[in-house]
Amino acid sequence: MKNPPFLCAALLLFALAGPGNAQTQDAAAGSLLYRSLCASCHGVSGDGNGPVGRFLLPLPRDFRKAEFKYVSGNGGGATDHDLLRAIARGLTGSGMPSFGSLTLKEQETLITVIRGFAGTKQARAEEIPFPAGIQPDPARGQQLYENHCALCHGSSGRGDGPAAQGLLDGRGDPVRPRDLTKKADYRGGSMARDVYYRVRNGMPGSAMPAFELPDQDILSIAAFVTQRLAGNK
Repeated sequence: MKNPPFLCAALLLFALAGPGNAQTQDAAAGSLLYRSLCASCHGVSGDGNGPVGRFLLPLPRDFRKAEFKYVSGNGGGATDHDLLRAIARGLTGSGMPSFGSLTLKEQETLITVIRGFAGTKQARAEEIPFPAGIQPDPARGQQLYENHCALCHGSSGRGDGPAAQGLLDGRGDPVRPRDLTKKADYRGGSMARDVYYRVRNGMPGSAMPAFELPDQDILSIAAFVTQRLAGNK
């Protein structure tokens, strides 16, 4: 028995409107966005070897490694918020521009594409709760900074510490420590909260390690860096 034409059309519309098809459409839209906006630097396969990427310093991120520098997630992983922030704001002083003109859904489809390059290595991390109710001590932070940070960043925070010249990133390329006196150059954010996560998690794929210190100490370092070294710059 043949189905009436109107029934066939209704079934087709129902199939196209189904959740599976919507996911397929989102994936296709994300892929098109990625190729249009990201592939020239990060490469079609996400390997960081796009035709423009070799001219940039720092080099574009290799998404296949599931390593992101500016992260607040457990285990040094990236939360969706971390990636949304990088897409929306860009990364000051690098070749990564802001794509804040994209809608939230467009940014989220890009994240799905980016995470997909790493396959099973890529997991959505949960944000480490920011410690509340702890009063930082900038004076104590200065002592801790001298003990843990000055070797690379220098006592004045200008990135001129005695170990600054020999640092390498995860690719084996020479890198310079951040000049902490220039708050505008803090790519991962310049608030004490941002600095807390940089110290707590390090910056995967860079020369910046994670520091296993009590929250009180990390917050005190963050207060010293943002209030004393960077100030209002």
